[in-house]
Amino acid sequence: MLLSPENQLTQALPVLPVEIINDIIEEASGTLDVSSVSAIALTSHTFRIHANKARFSSLVPYRNHGHNIEHTSRGIRTLADIIECGHSAKPSMPGVCEFVTSFSLQMIGYYDEVMPALEDGRLAYIFNNLFWPSCLPPSSAARSLSLHIYRWSRNDDDYFFDDEDSPRYNGLSWRSIHPKLLIALEDLLRRSEITQLDLTEMRNIPRNFLQGSNVKHLRLGRSTISEIGSYYNYDNTAGGGPMLLESLDIDCLVSYKGIGLITHLDSDIPESPRNILPHLVNLSVQVRHPGNLEIMNQVLDRAPALQSLIVDIWMDSRDYISKQDSFSINYKHLAQLNSISFKIYEKKSSSAINLLLKYDAPPSLSNLSITIVHWARNPITYPATEHLESTDINVLDNHLARSSFYSVKHIDIVLVDISEENYKEYRTPSHLAPWCSYIKSQLPLSLEKNPGLDVCVRWKDCVVWKG
Repeated sequence: MLLSPENQLTQALPVLPVEIINDIIEEASGTLDVSSVSAIALTSHTFRIHANKARFSSLVPYRNHGHNIEHTSRGIRTLADIIECGHSAKPSMPGVCEFVTSFSLQMIGYYDEVMPALEDGRLAYIFNNLFWPSCLPPSSAARSLSLHIYRWSRNDDDYFFDDEDSPRYNGLSWRSIHPKLLIALEDLLRRSEITQLDLTEMRNIPRNFLQGSNVKHLRLGRSTISEIGSYYNYDNTAGGGPMLLESLDIDCLVSYKGIGLITHLDSDIPESPRNILPHLVNLSVQVRHPGNLEIMNQVLDRAPALQSLIVDIWMDSRDYISKQDSFSINYKHLAQLNSISFKIYEKKSSSAINLLLKYDAPPSLSNLSITIVHWARNPITYPATEHLESTDINVLDNHLARSSFYSVKHIDIVLVDISEENYKEYRTPSHLAPWCSYIKSQLPLSLEKNPGLDVCVRWKDCVVWKG
């Protein structure tokens, strides 16, 4: 029997375990440049699969934060064509969508440029093919979708028009989505293997949009949920237990009522505690005013299994000093909470952390992280310690030295530069060492009372700014 050249080569090679071959190919896929990977992939069916996994795992058809609408539209059309061609290829070669684990789309521009790309059927076609069961071994169990659509009119008089029921609303109202695209989006949410969903600038989301879905991780940014008895014919609110969300990321526009509408589809939201989010382990909340804290505490009261809490503080002392008696996290009942992370966007916000923590920390709390967002200056002319002094880290010392915080074994201070100057001097160990020493010098009592406490200082170049 004559063998093809590829089969002859395969027979001549030593037989290796599949796991080792996969490791070799994955290492090559991650090391070689794209042209080399593409060239080698043409000679090997197995390598081609691994190369496609590396190339198509994450699909991002936009650039420049979504402002280049022409590029994004072309990317959507090209991706739809590639998917369609894959269906006609030989059955032995999996299509592009077999490899996709995440799809992220941002389109920010003029209404008359954005809408054609949403309504020509290409995006709906992509949605109809994403995240369905694959014949390939999964590289990751996560399947994520991220959508951020923002439009504006060419008429200056309409720029600040904020009627969310209008199809020209700057964001995207659920009711104004093209019917074909809406059907594809609903099918994607409810019938595919999607596990993570990120929606930004989406208004009037029907409360049952996740009913029957596999979504466990939800982020809503500048988005709203439709009320009970809304105008949506498909908004069937009958029956159903709580949604089994494991992580939730919300900003100041999402209300506790909105969360209840999503997670519990009964017509009346139960008022008894600990029945809305029984499986939630991660919660991230943006706090711009004291009312946001009330929403967060309502969620905490109904999330008994919570393990990690992230709080973005966008307030200075003028915003919370008059509310300090009620400005606190209600977390004493969270027996599994082991990590709290604070992000500070205003100077002098360290005192807010003391107010939020109070003295009721659960014994399970072992990690505190404080991210300080700042505009870096040249470290030669502006010593970092000058900036650190302005953040008042020292006000935390007496507070964290109390016995209720003895369970905390690690404090992580993360300094994030948003100046875009990219001072490389900040990233050197020799530069970070005095920073760490300075931070520790501001927490002498905490370190004395809690001998097992470790304090670490890290540096990041940039942060995704949440407006």
